Amino acid sequence: MTDALVVHLNGACEPGTVQDLSDWMRRRTHLLREHLCIVVVASDAAGYTLPGADLLEDRTGAFAGAYGARAMSYLVRPDGHLGWRGRSWREPGLRRTSGGCSRPPERPVVDIG
Repeated sequence: MTDALVVHLNGACEPGTVQDLSDWMRRRTHLLREHLCIVVVASDAAGYTLPGADLLEDRTGAFAGAYGARAMSYLVRPDGHLGWRGRSWREPGLRRTSGGCSRPPERPVVDIG
């Protein structure tokens, strides 16, 4: 089971942004292999490749319509719930969160409901 990092660029891929994300991924190859897959959503991704990530084109704006027009990043757990969200994959909160989302809890969860 792996978490998915969904990066919504809310616009066309820009050379600097793609290079920045590529560099970020390269520094975290140990995490990506074991616990994380990356999906990048952009309105126009023609001519771009991002090794190690799935690049999805949203030419109609359906993703922005459903999840908001602001560029955001989402960490989606294997159970489909959000483990984290932020304005960028660069935020330190993602590093703290992504290390443990796929791993089972150290102690059993008790339902007191």
